[in-house]
Amino acid sequence: MSQKKRINRLALGDTPWKRLAGEFFESRLAVLGLILCIIILISGSFAPWIAPQNPYDLATLNILDSKLPPFSKGTDGMVHLLGTDEQGRDLLSAILYGLRTSLFVGAVSGGISLVIGVSLGMLAAFYSGRVESFIMRLVDLHLSLPAILVAIILVAILGQGIDKLIFAIVVVFWAGFARTVHGVALAEKNKEYVEAAVNMTLGKLNIAFKHILPNCLPPVIVVATMRVATAISLEATLSFLGVGLPVTKPSLGLLISNGFDYMLSGRYWISFYPGVALLITVIGINLVGDHLRDVLNPRLKR
Repeated sequence: MSQKKRINRLALGDTPWKRLAGEFFESRLAVLGLILCIIILISGSFAPWIAPQNPYDLATLNILDSKLPPFSKGTDGMVHLLGTDEQGRDLLSAILYGLRTSLFVGAVSGGISLVIGVSLGMLAAFYSGRVESFIMRLVDLHLSLPAILVAIILVAILGQGIDKLIFAIVVVFWAGFARTVHGVALAEKNKEYVEAAVNMTLGKLNIAFKHILPNCLPPVIVVATMRVATAISLEATLSFLGVGLPVTKPSLGLLISNGFDYMLSGRYWISFYPGVALLITVIGINLVGDHLRDVLNPRLKR
């Protein structure tokens, strides 16, 4: 956005939220990403009502409908727009249910990681000395390990299940939030409003979480957005490798894995369409997060 437009908006007295929204919606890619996110969110959230079939209800499946190509008609007369998989499940329905699971895992694991990481990062920034040294050395050690390797080891030890998968992703991601919040909070800690709060004899936790934390939210929001996309990708990766969700649970990673053996036999749709759904989801979230970074970071504004 041009400097002239920013000055005009400031002159008109727009609130900060209105200015941020105006800058965000000026980017076509950001709007496209937001539209994709809304479509994905609605599709996944209302999968039981939108999907033409419950793909995990054995009573509705017919093995004679297995591996049907897109736009084929099943034995019950139902048209499968994206075809079926090897178990006769309608692929469109399976993708919608898989999106629901992926969004749930990404949102819950991202939210828990956010709370843990922000809390530890704020404590490290405000309590210097041994507390800061211990937390940040733990963060450094954690970030030095490959995320996918740590997640695979944890899931292999804990076993399959949504709760165990979420726990593994939280363990992998909390350190990134802690590092981000720690760096921003250290910069805010030396500002005048913090010195004024200290002189008013407010408690340290009060100052940290009621005064400093709100000013740390812009970069945290950006990191959280990106982490949700990464969590969805990690869940799909673990499920594809067979160590994530059990086969009885809907998952994009499992759908891609199930169709992988049929890619070279011409039945590409079993893996292709779930892969496209995963790609669109990640791209949509990343487009929103990338432009939020530009909007919320004054140094990147031109």
